[in-house]
Amino acid sequence: MRKSQSGPGPVTGSVGSGRVSESARSGRAMVWTGVGQPLQLQRWRLPRPGPGEALVAIDLAAVCGSDRHSVSGRRPAPAPSVLGHEQIGHVVAADPEARNLDGRQLQPGDRVVWSICLACGDCDRCRRGLSQKCRSLLKYGHEPWRDGAGLGGGFASHILLRAGTAVASVPAALPDAVAVAASCATATAAACVEAARARLDGRPDGWAAVPVVVCGAGLLGLTVTAMLADAGAEVSVAEPDLARRALARQFGAVRALPPAELGPSDASEAVFELSGDAQQVSRCLRLVEVGGVVVLAGTVWPSPAVPVKAEDLVRRLVSLVGVHNYRPERLTDGLAYLAGPGRSRPWADLVAPPLPLERLDRCLARPAPGDPPRVSLAP
Repeated sequence: MRKSQSGPGPVTGSVGSGRVSESARSGRAMVWTGVGQPLQLQRWRLPRPGPGEALVAIDLAAVCGSDRHSVSGRRPAPAPSVLGHEQIGHVVAADPEARNLDGRQLQPGDRVVWSICLACGDCDRCRRGLSQKCRSLLKYGHEPWRDGAGLGGGFASHILLRAGTAVASVPAALPDAVAVAASCATATAAACVEAARARLDGRPDGWAAVPVVVCGAGLLGLTVTAMLADAGAEVSVAEPDLARRALARQFGAVRALPPAELGPSDASEAVFELSGDAQQVSRCLRLVEVGGVVVLAGTVWPSPAVPVKAEDLVRRLVSLVGVHNYRPERLTDGLAYLAGPGRSRPWADLVAPPLPLERLDRCLARPAPGDPPRVSLAP
């Protein structure tokens, strides 16, 4: 993996030359220092981008559930660090070698989102098409803060995108509140749908009229629901929260019901477990039809073991697939969906009005019932 060759020292010159002007050289970040510790506002001098790098000013950042799990200690994370991996920003300075996924040179002012993951491209996993599990993976929002040179998370005024990062330009028609989750929830949803499609391939009509169950109506579940509904599937959503069941209907679910009400009549060819609840995992394994697929993407923290009847899965020809992180093309797919088939959905309603960066502690608090799936910050 190519490492940054830049540093936090004095910076001069113009934006167009890949430098940051003296008047815009100060950056801020909320640094998480460990479980139970207060967040600290840190300032530093903005670095000049090294070969292939881009310096991006963050316009809007959203709090993902995994950020809360990190802060609470439920999910292991390095400390100190700058958390945050759902954000949108604009390029401030870019090395001439820095390019987006279309191959175009990044220019100051470009609105962009970027992949959570940066892979080396050379290890055995990358060569197998598993770059999201690269042996030397760097994950934005999950890297340690190093004396002001980290610039690796979204809860900051700026971020330094390292050489090789998958960067996608955002269509002008997409508001910040719609595109802000593209780098996590949207791209992961695209990966979930693709994982199921690959195992159900051979259907002449694709998802048309396919019965599907989605467990969990957080932002990931709502996005998978909308993607499948817009592709013609008949989606039932299992969600304990009444307000989120109402949202699921807005995003294309033909049925939205409490998980306990799922029964044998809800058996489906594709079942998506996106809540992270161990009981839901067991329920999904029972609901899948012969020859069907269960996609697991909600369990991203230590959780109780789930009993599995291996003989039952074998005899029913069930495919069980986990989705964690995603390949760069899923980021492109996610943006294309938001700008295309999904453009009529009320995505902006899922993001609460932004708070200042300094109010991150409030954003990381446990949401109340009925709150939007995402709270946001305007650094």
